Amino acid sequence: MSDELEELKQAFKADQQQHPAQAPREAAISAAMDAFDEKSAPARQGSDVWNRLKDTGNAVFHTIFGRRSMNATAPNLKPYLLGGVSLAVISLAVLNVEHLQLMTP
Repeated sequence: MSDELEELKQAFKADQQQHPAQAPREAAISAAMDAFDEKSAPARQGSDVWNRLKDTGNAVFHTIFGRRSMNATAPNLKPYLLGGVSLAVISLAVLNVEHLQLMTP
């Protein structure tokens, strides 16, 4: 078994790695870059005008998932929410006062 491994080691050591010549390599890279430039030259960068406009679906999505709307007519519901929570806390406190008075000796 070790003889076979030694033969393989010798075969790999004897086989030298071949590198391509520098001039053909540079010519191939240059040709590839020229072909890429020709292919991508007519394409403009950036978004099309219609893709950049904000449509109703995106506006609803961003409003639902936390993006603040800059629309001046959007209702501000914070005062109503705070009032409702305050009313709920006060009503729970009033209802629990009777239970607390019954529990005291």
